[in-house]
Amino acid sequence: MASGAEVPVGKAAAKATTKLINSVRTWQYRQRLRRDARPFISPSVTSRLLHELTDDEASRLDEYLDSPDLEEIAVQLAVARMLRDEKEDEVRAVVREQIRQGLRNFVQLSPGFATPLSDAIYEGVVVATQKIPLSDVGARHLGDEVTAAVLGQLALQGARNGALLRDIGDIAECRRFAVRLRSQVANLHDGIRMPHLGVRRIVSYEEIHVRPRLVGQAFGEVGADEIVSKAHRVVVLGDPGAGKSTLAAKMAYDIAVDHIDTLKKRVPFLVILKSFIASFTAGGRSILQYLEDLCRDPYNLEPLEKSIEYLLRNGRAVVIFDGLDELGDPALRARVVQLVEGFSYEYPLVPIMVTSRRIGYDAAPLDSDAYAVFGLEPFSDEQVAAYTAKWFALEEYSATLADSFMRESAIASDIRRNPLMLALLCAMYSMQNYIPRNLAQVYERCALMLFEQWDDFRGIKLPMRFQGHLRGAVQYLAWKQLTDQAVGTATPAKKIHRLIAGYLNHKGIDQDTSDEMAGGFLDFCTGRPWVLAELGSTILEPRYGFSHRSFLEYFAAEYIVRTHRNGESLWAEIEPHVVGGSWELVGQIALQLFDRNVDDGAEEVLQALLHSGQVQSGQTRIAAATFAARSLAHVTITPRLSVPLVDEAIRCCGRSSRSFRFTVSDSSSWSDPGCYGPLMEIINRSSETNTRHVQDAIVQCLVAGLSERREFCGYLVRQFYALGFNPSGFPRSDWEAVRGQMALLVEGMRGDPLWRDALGYLASHPDPASFYRGELFFDTHDSPIALASISPDDAEVEVRGIPAPKQIRTSLLGSPVPWIRKSEWNSTIRSESTDSWKLLARRVRWPRAQSKRSDVAIIILPYLEEAAGQAQGPSGFFRPSSPEFKQMIRNRRRRVSEITPQFDGLDSEALEFIKGWCRGEISVLG
Repeated sequence: MASGAEVPVGKAAAKATTKLINSVRTWQYRQRLRRDARPFISPSVTSRLLHELTDDEASRLDEYLDSPDLEEIAVQLAVARMLRDEKEDEVRAVVREQIRQGLRNFVQLSPGFATPLSDAIYEGVVVATQKIPLSDVGARHLGDEVTAAVLGQLALQGARNGALLRDIGDIAECRRFAVRLRSQVANLHDGIRMPHLGVRRIVSYEEIHVRPRLVGQAFGEVGADEIVSKAHRVVVLGDPGAGKSTLAAKMAYDIAVDHIDTLKKRVPFLVILKSFIASFTAGGRSILQYLEDLCRDPYNLEPLEKSIEYLLRNGRAVVIFDGLDELGDPALRARVVQLVEGFSYEYPLVPIMVTSRRIGYDAAPLDSDAYAVFGLEPFSDEQVAAYTAKWFALEEYSATLADSFMRESAIASDIRRNPLMLALLCAMYSMQNYIPRNLAQVYERCALMLFEQWDDFRGIKLPMRFQGHLRGAVQYLAWKQLTDQAVGTATPAKKIHRLIAGYLNHKGIDQDTSDEMAGGFLDFCTGRPWVLAELGSTILEPRYGFSHRSFLEYFAAEYIVRTHRNGESLWAEIEPHVVGGSWELVGQIALQLFDRNVDDGAEEVLQALLHSGQVQSGQTRIAAATFAARSLAHVTITPRLSVPLVDEAIRCCGRSSRSFRFTVSDSSSWSDPGCYGPLMEIINRSSETNTRHVQDAIVQCLVAGLSERREFCGYLVRQFYALGFNPSGFPRSDWEAVRGQMALLVEGMRGDPLWRDALGYLASHPDPASFYRGELFFDTHDSPIALASISPDDAEVEVRGIPAPKQIRTSLLGSPVPWIRKSEWNSTIRSESTDSWKLLARRVRWPRAQSKRSDVAIIILPYLEEAAGQAQGPSGFFRPSSPEFKQMIRNRRRRVSEITPQFDGLDSEALEFIKGWCRGEISVLG
């Protein structure tokens, strides 16, 4: 009978498999498993077998021993060994069978030779996998059910691959197909398409490419050639124009030409997701089928039967999904995410990379337990300079012009850190010696250059009747492609012709003339970079679309502004898409354009936003407030609007739970895109002209909130002051003035019953770690609540409203162990320690009063556990002076629970807990 746990266990197993494979791969690529196995294989093969192999057979055997096929089999075996379960034998059996079938296909040996040779190779790989240090992997943390499921999944994958290898008639033909496909990938992605100066050129990576900066939370900064090797499953997030598609294409090229040592002989599949919008919407197809389609278009190869599955199951494929954000509908993104996750569970050994914009990704993210997230960082000043030098050298301009561009573009330093915007600025400067001031102006100057100046510069004149409608036609097409899923971002030429003819006919132009002009439009635009580009073809005709989504969004924003006469109707048009996470850039550009065309236009739109927010709730309201907050980087507002905008952001903070407020360790946690997002965006991204209004509004709104007894306003006051929060968007002197006013507010809150109640809530609804961080609520001291509660200065404790030690001890004993993750203790709590913390820790002594001993003994345990784990004695973080504490540390090290007379007075519950802790049966740090 089913237990009801099959589905969650299966999913947990899939995640665990990915993590374990990642651990093995990291080791595997470093140690070169196949090479390590070779010395153990040769002695195992009898001289008779070696002697009877022909030269061709020996050569093919050597190829097999150095193939990705054997590498993947070794991964299966290494993961199985980590888990040490009785089902490991099942995995071993399918591993043997895969090796046997591999020898049959690669070396073409008879069964009489294949069986003993496969046994010899198997034993060699087993010996090589013994080098993996199991302690480094963490497999021991898996539950029994998940362990069994992981092994079952590996066995199933191995069995499927064994059957596949038996069924494939000529595996050599599959490998030849893979070579042709790698060659086609290399040919189609061998450089960067440079759509500037009226010429759509392909430039080699060496001539223009600048190595991107990728940062992963668990990996730090890594190179693009390292991410898939390190993390196995990767999501790369970046801003519009940050180079995500360039990264994906170059990754595919580098894999195809064996530039990445750890991925040699692999076939890269670059899946540009926007190309399959219509098919994803219809549904009913697998990723495997999309990969087969990819071989046909654009690579013009007919895949052999089962050849793609062979590549996927035998370590010969890497799959890159580019542009998850370009699936504009969040519901469609969620469906594709499920499709990709299902594919990763079915083919757990395949490395996968997915690219997406940062904004909107959280609406449909990939499983964070299975996919490591890397951020594609903006260019540094050094990267900007390197790219600029290459760009101007490419166009044979003088180095002097490049230097002057660097000086004059400093005013747009934020914009030029974006690679796409940097390319635009270089092109504009080379022609006009002019640098726009904001994003909308950058796009507008580009459009003017393309539509009105470049052809004129080259002596090409457009028919007069066409000029008046050209830009409007581009805007209309962009809006249709952005909003109509049936159209999609790549549209057949005939469809574009009908759309434009219909647009012109609606303007009162007769049908024949509209058709003629639509044809001229298509001919004109398809030769213009950054307008339309060929993005593939159907059987009968080419398909066109905007060569970069940012320009699609810009022209669509222009259309929206032209067709909406007031701020309320404009916000009503963009609101569903903005709060859904798909129109951030469209909305911001529309707001900037409307503000330019209408007096106080931005305020009109933002007032409509605030009004609609009053009747919204939950994430919708927070998303709208975040959009408004981001707009302050680009548009200027008046003081009368700054107060309601800041107040709305603060009210969003109030939507956080009380428990969350007590688990935030410092201001860096406010990068969370949820409740605190709007306020952090206002503080960190407001333009210089807005900061003075904003800082005054922050103080005004917090004072009003305190007078209204809003607890979270007091929390914000304390965070701004006591944590030394320094926002990046404010001049330091201005923020110091804000902090000075926060200090006065903090002093007024000391001992307030409302804040005492809040600390009482912490004690009754604890996250145990919060007791050991710097005190988080309304105080100028940084000492942890736990240590402060058992400080000898009882009067101070009473004034500060710290919960009683007994209350904290009861909460701790009622919480599951470990109380605090060791990683959090080391990275957050321990790193927050100050000299005052160490002093206070040394002041904590074994109580003379028996009634207090249980409280102190339990509360001090995390510090004692860290001290007990130090090989060289107690750490500098906590050096106890009381002999009782020293005895507890010694007991923990020796794993004994002897109780000396000094410990008299502990109540039974505390005594049993401490005995278990001394024996090592309980850990409060884990």
